[in-house]
Amino acid sequence: MYNNITKVEDLMPNTDYMLFKKGVRPEWEDAQNKDGGKWVVTLPIEEDMEEECDNAWIKILVTLISGNIEANEMDNINGIVLSVREKHLRLSLWCS
Repeated sequence: MYNNITKVEDLMPNTDYMLFKKGVRPEWEDAQNKDGGKWVVTLPIEEDMEEECDNAWIKILVTLISGNIEANEMDNINGIVLSVREKHLRLSLWCS
């Protein structure tokens, strides 16, 4: 999976790039998300920010895929979303 990750700079505006646990839909109406929330980091689109966001996105993906998080913490994470917009980039960590 790592070799097929699209770089942030290659994503078109108004794109959401997501990774969620199996069986969890990326919507608040999903039973596993409805009582949860999300942590959000928003960055302006600037040359150096795309690289920083790309590095953060890849580190988060690899950490979640590899399971290098304690089980009780992993149970609280339902998914992650990278949103590319015209004026900013947004990383969101969805929690149950």
